[in-house]
Amino acid sequence: MNNIKKVFFLIWFSLSIFYNYGIKVGGEIDITQIADISFSDFELLPPELKQKIILQVVAISEDLNETLKNLHAIVRVDKDLRDWVNDPITIQKVINILKEKDEKNIAQRTKEDWQYALSLISLPGARAWLQENINEKNINKVVSDIINNARNFNEALKNLHYLTRINEQLDSLINNQETIHTIIITFQNKIRKEEIPPAPEWELALFLSSLLSGAKHWLQNKIQEEKITLDKIFEHTMIIYKLRDFMTTLFHLDEANAIPLLPNIINTYLALGGNINATDSQGNTFLIYAVSSNDENMIKYLLSNPNININVKNNEKKSALDIAQDNENIIKILNEYKK
Repeated sequence: MNNIKKVFFLIWFSLSIFYNYGIKVGGEIDITQIADISFSDFELLPPELKQKIILQVVAISEDLNETLKNLHAIVRVDKDLRDWVNDPITIQKVINILKEKDEKNIAQRTKEDWQYALSLISLPGARAWLQENINEKNINKVVSDIINNARNFNEALKNLHYLTRINEQLDSLINNQETIHTIIITFQNKIRKEEIPPAPEWELALFLSSLLSGAKHWLQNKIQEEKITLDKIFEHTMIIYKLRDFMTTLFHLDEANAIPLLPNIINTYLALGGNINATDSQGNTFLIYAVSSNDENMIKYLLSNPNININVKNNEKKSALDIAQDNENIIKILNEYKK
């Protein structure tokens, strides 16, 4: 059953419930019409009854994902409900229903209101709700809860990033230096609880900088305070790139989740004043490692930097072109850059 048909059924089922319980808003419901109800019929119902029906649809949806799909389906076909569903007041009603369902389910842990709102973030009303309910008084608790309730580092970082995209106010709150410090400490504590050796604060900030601009500023401040050096950041950026398993072990990231963060982490290093052609103890650059890994996307990304030098040779006197050897695609990419 596709989602639209499922919503049809839920609306019919909801109308049946309302009729059986004698709920009548704006006039009698004709029981003979319920089985044949269509969205065109639904649109003719009084707004108050529509709203009650939609909340009942939320109540009988199997889980949060189905709730979200049903709400999206409904707002696409009923213009009167679009604004109502996307009102923060309605979102609070939906949150209350979801929370009540979780409270009745002993296998399901209830969450904070903002966590439900975050799950509904694809709805404009949920974004407006978050905007109204997250402020400087509770931001530290919110970010701590996001991290502690996330399944892994990647999920926590994405949820934090989602909040920054809602509006400038939330972006400013989350990227505030005090909040960034709270995020770093919370991640450290979470890692300790999982009996994984804790990462230094600056290493966590480097990961966070892939999606949170405040972490980049945090690192800049530490460099100015001489608590960390740019060379150290380069060294760790290289470790991240060379040892994908490091990310998986420390932050429970699989390679698919880790790879998209790498260009942003390199961008942080460069934004802090780093050199795109810097070499490690073996004389290898980011480009040389990208070529040796046959990582065409990373190669193209690095070549987009105007300061890249493809002729740098490592301790074995090999350049990126030398290492490419028989990989025709990579050789073509490098040769096109030389032109």
